[in-house]
Amino acid sequence: EPPRDAMYRELKEELGLDPSQVREVARMGRWVSYKLPPRYQRSRAPRCIGQKQLWWLLRLTCADERVRPDLAEEPEFDDWSWVDYWHPAEEVVFFKRSVYRQVLEEFGERVGLRATVNMR
Repeated sequence: EPPRDAMYRELKEELGLDPSQVREVARMGRWVSYKLPPRYQRSRAPRCIGQKQLWWLLRLTCADERVRPDLAEEPEFDDWSWVDYWHPAEEVVFFKRSVYRQVLEEFGERVGLRATVNMR
């Protein structure tokens, strides 16, 4: 599955949004990855030791009420809200912080935001 198709599939599955409800602002220039700490790695099939990701920055073009993570067959999110740009890198689980910082810094440069994230 091509990365853009996967992004739109995930957007529909996880948030209930169609491509017409967002606008692509930017895409990461490279893949980013993280490795799971040993205690989080799955040793049985399918084995999982980390993840490689390609990120997009999207602008929501519909009403906030159209974002519906509760419509997913197996919801990955129980709620959502608008937050400060750098907030996700401060709150995400520790082993993903480096990836979030890379993504936010790259997209921040593209939209004129300076890196001010406080990494714990």
